[in-house]
Amino acid sequence: MIATVVLGFALLSLFGLAVVSVVEPSRRAFLFPALPLIGAAFLVVVLHITGLFLPVSIGVWIAAALAVAALAIAIGRQRSLRFVPIRAVVEYGVAVAVGVPGAVLGLLPSLLARSPLAIQPNASNDANYYVSVIDWLIGHPFTRVPDIGTNPVTGADSPAFGSAQNSIISGLRLGQELVQAALDSVTGLHSVATFSPWLGLWVLLVPGAIWVLGAAFALKPVWRAGIGLVAVTSFSLVNQVLTQNADSLLGIALLPLVIAVIIVVIESTRAERRAPLWLAALLLAALVGTYTEYLPFLAIVLVLIVLVRPPRQIWPAMLRAVTVLGLSMVMGAVIWYRAVQNLLLVAGVASTGAPVPVSAGRALARLLGPYEPVLVPGPGPAHPLLERIELGLIIAGVTLGILAAIVGKRSRGLAIGTIVSAVVVAYIAYRGNDYSAGRGAGLVTPLAIAVAGIGWAGIHSWLKKRSKPTTALTFSVVAAGLAVLCAFFGVKVTNSFTVDEQSNDQIVTNDYAEAAAWVSGLGSGDGSSVAVATNSLFQQLWVAQALRDVPDVSYVSLRGDLGYRSSLSQLSYWNQTPERFVLVGSGAYADYDPSAVTEQNSTFTLIDLSKSAVVAVPVVVQPSWSYIPDAAGATFSQATGAVQLFSGVPDLARYSLEVTGLNPGEVIEVRQNGTVISSTTAISGEVDAPLAGTGLTDSLARVTVSVNTTTGGPFALGGIHHD
Repeated sequence: MIATVVLGFALLSLFGLAVVSVVEPSRRAFLFPALPLIGAAFLVVVLHITGLFLPVSIGVWIAAALAVAALAIAIGRQRSLRFVPIRAVVEYGVAVAVGVPGAVLGLLPSLLARSPLAIQPNASNDANYYVSVIDWLIGHPFTRVPDIGTNPVTGADSPAFGSAQNSIISGLRLGQELVQAALDSVTGLHSVATFSPWLGLWVLLVPGAIWVLGAAFALKPVWRAGIGLVAVTSFSLVNQVLTQNADSLLGIALLPLVIAVIIVVIESTRAERRAPLWLAALLLAALVGTYTEYLPFLAIVLVLIVLVRPPRQIWPAMLRAVTVLGLSMVMGAVIWYRAVQNLLLVAGVASTGAPVPVSAGRALARLLGPYEPVLVPGPGPAHPLLERIELGLIIAGVTLGILAAIVGKRSRGLAIGTIVSAVVVAYIAYRGNDYSAGRGAGLVTPLAIAVAGIGWAGIHSWLKKRSKPTTALTFSVVAAGLAVLCAFFGVKVTNSFTVDEQSNDQIVTNDYAEAAAWVSGLGSGDGSSVAVATNSLFQQLWVAQALRDVPDVSYVSLRGDLGYRSSLSQLSYWNQTPERFVLVGSGAYADYDPSAVTEQNSTFTLIDLSKSAVVAVPVVVQPSWSYIPDAAGATFSQATGAVQLFSGVPDLARYSLEVTGLNPGEVIEVRQNGTVISSTTAISGEVDAPLAGTGLTDSLARVTVSVNTTTGGPFALGGIHHD
């Protein structure tokens, strides 16, 4: 896992070195600490061009060839392998060291699980979404849309690529996925084994960008390191890892670098400039292609950076900014075209809200992002007073820093832009759109931390210039204490959401790949004789991913109504025909003779229905069954739940469904085609609901289970057995 992060970092650094080698030698030292981020940006732009016609598995080698050519030309021109001064290399190393604590925090769920495989520490399933897109891009150009259909007969591609289909059709950003696909192609590793480590890698890149931003404002190295440390240990950033927001993580890393390079471009003449116009354009295109949702906030910040300056400097700065924008649109024409599609979609989502706006105070509290529950009372227990004091001090410190940045002439536009962006997020929250406000807060917070750090450094510099060394020293101690408090608070909150809640983690184990090997080894290997039966959304998503190269597998339940398919009405991927083999996972139930078990591991059982076996699968005709089985594997329903039966026996006279979670006196009814088959009164919390009288058609049957009481109520399906 650690080796994977190091390998990815080294590869991106090499691509970045190739780009920086084209820059004039006198300008390389300024950019060197952000070398791997520049490499990532290069890949984003190049692979958006090659991806029109070629899969990433080919496009990455074109990018590599361009990189090698650039390095060869640079070496030939200067006849030396020494590209930058030793000081720049040291700064590069310091930036890496500063990023290590954040990367460790990001990798903590995987380290605790002792597994590099994809992990979901909370209810978010974004990891599967990204892996779907990455796997598709490795083997296809992004102009090719997956042809999935509604069942294995009509579809040419696996439903595992449903998220890729949705992403391509909707015009969503692809930059981060292209970089991951490139790294996977070069290393030969699979996305399931690299997705979580690459999240740690994106965190590791953040301090390098902040280092360059600090250099653009002439901050001392200790201030650059301090701001970077606070940023990577902030739970606002680590929370992006826990929710598997890979795109926003790489976007957050790119943002300070983009701002820094554009600032030095628009504020200096060509002779003084520490970065070329074309590099600013490339980085801007990469950020837009990686996390397009950042563009409105970035536009606010950049416009104010250009306009908030002495009048005589506005016109030259505006010309340079427009030149950068024009070059970026030429370099990344495809990126900007897709960005328009993406922003139209996002604007539609962000414009929605609650019928009654929330209070202004609550809207401002949303700016705290994942820290909001610390100060704002919620349904759970109140946070300790000490935590609330700590967070209050941090908020006061960040506010002071941003206000100080407004006083500084060079940082004024950046600070005002950050405040306006925060106001926009608060307004979205005021309208009642919690999701968009939460995502916006996650984007603005790292920028606010960087601006606050610049402001604090400005205060320190002002005190020193005023010949007040004692006051300046005292201020330095206070600043260091605040930085330590920020880091400590971030680590503490991260610990409560990782170590303390480790039991909630869902991990893609080797059982999934093993089950895929079983299915591939049956018959012709296309999966046409296999149906997957699981009611766990996690298992549905990840077993489909494991079976991505076996497109003819059927999925009795494969929910699209939860947002993981282009068609939200899709609830199954099956043409209602019997299959000889059923792969049974959590939330599906089987009663079988031992001879019917073809293969089995701790997660899945492959059952041969040509032998004595019956499988019961909760299916979603309407949103009734929960998509998260409990620890015992029981599946809850709020009303009436449909159950699909696969039978390897001639009739079901001896079989019953196990129903739990009942109150004494409640009656469970089993119906088929509206006719009551059995009616059983609960004496305790459990009943056996008989299936005698259920009619089988081609070894299949569908029944409904409901509680027949005046109040109704939830119940759970816990199994099937025979007398």
